[in-house]
Amino acid sequence: MKKRFLVIGINLLFVCMSFTSSSAVYNVKKSSMLVSNGNTLYVGGTGPGNYSKIQDAIDDANSNDTVFVYNGTYYENLFVNKSICLIGEDRNTTIINGNWNKVFVLRIEADYVEVSGFTMINSGDAIEMWSNHSSINDNIITNNVWNGIYLYKSHDTIIFKNNIANNSGRGISLLGSNNNAIIENEIKKHSWEGIRLEYSICNNISRNVISDNTDNIFFHFFSSGNIIRKNIISNSRQWGMLIMYGSDNNTICSNTFANNEGCGLYLETSGNIVYHNNFINNKAHHAFFVRITRITTIINFNKWDGNYWDNWIGLEQPFFSRFPKIIIGHLTRGRPKIPVFNFDWHPAKEPYDI
Repeated sequence: MKKRFLVIGINLLFVCMSFTSSSAVYNVKKSSMLVSNGNTLYVGGTGPGNYSKIQDAIDDANSNDTVFVYNGTYYENLFVNKSICLIGEDRNTTIINGNWNKVFVLRIEADYVEVSGFTMINSGDAIEMWSNHSSINDNIITNNVWNGIYLYKSHDTIIFKNNIANNSGRGISLLGSNNNAIIENEIKKHSWEGIRLEYSICNNISRNVISDNTDNIFFHFFSSGNIIRKNIISNSRQWGMLIMYGSDNNTICSNTFANNEGCGLYLETSGNIVYHNNFINNKAHHAFFVRITRITTIINFNKWDGNYWDNWIGLEQPFFSRFPKIIIGHLTRGRPKIPVFNFDWHPAKEPYDI
């Protein structure tokens, strides 16, 4: 029968890319690799000695073991406190139903845990993580009350190729969690944010499709040094991406911001680098607000370069193609509004293929 490897950093070379600017160095590390070389315990199916409950197999497993779960629906709320691989046979038909009776479908409190191949439904948070060097990949996470995946003080973990949709709260929420990679997920149709970061630094958010959330991405409270790269950020009911409250020095590159109702990208912080993005058919492509009480913010504006703006005058009037794209912000929130200006000095003439 199958054995799986717990691979943290599976050939995701772009996870460990570094971006350097005059104000910061961004570095998201590729985590170490742990091979599952223990025994395999089976749940469901018809084999002799197979478990009927997933939690019973987890309880009997030792570190480095694999718990393999055959197709079926399991009404359980799982707790993992050892380094194991928890593998479902097929993510479409191996279902863990939280049965609405606890606050999570799965809670992880051990390092080096892999979870792959499940549908998780009907609980508070689908996955709660208090874990480092772990992997959540190739799952369907839907119809939960709060977060699809919630990381609390969890570091060096990969969230890879999951379908996270229609949870009532948020898709993915990070609190005090650093050096994680959120890669190639679909994150859609949440009442709040698709991805929310608080007090979380040096995370990599790349190649995701994030759409139809109230706010697609929200950086809240001192989430700095993060990389947001090659995502499709579209159709938000409010903000495509919102960065606030001391979340400075992030790199936002090669994304497409499209069809967002409120604003494609809103910055209320400084030192962010915004380059080679597409801004297409947003109600407002950009906005920024400079807090007058923060002298460093006034001095150190955000840096914009080489973005494609579908409303840039230089696209239709060749004479103006030699001029920058003017990005208007405000120095105060109240009245009167005092305008301040950033500039994209090299706006792109054609959209990027992202």
